[in-house]
Amino acid sequence: MAKQSTYVNSNLQYVKQGGAMDVTVYSTGPSCQGCRLTCQRLDELGIRHDLVQLHEAHDAAIRAFLVDELGYREAPIVDVDHGDQRWKETRP
Repeated sequence: MAKQSTYVNSNLQYVKQGGAMDVTVYSTGPSCQGCRLTCQRLDELGIRHDLVQLHEAHDAAIRAFLVDELGYREAPIVDVDHGDQRWKETRP
């Protein structure tokens, strides 16, 4: 668990230090604990972000791109500057 926390914190520090303009968190919905924790940490660091709920029907095209084209199978997915940096919080 410490490895995961360190990984997430180092990525979020990268965002904060890099002065990234656009941060988007893709979530599978309100029950996603990792999604909530990631958004909470971004808030704590003062990093503005958008939250996209992938379970909503109008976001089906985004969900298909993330899953089919990029191969993501877990949430949250954090995207910085429209793909310049992208990662998922959980580690396999």
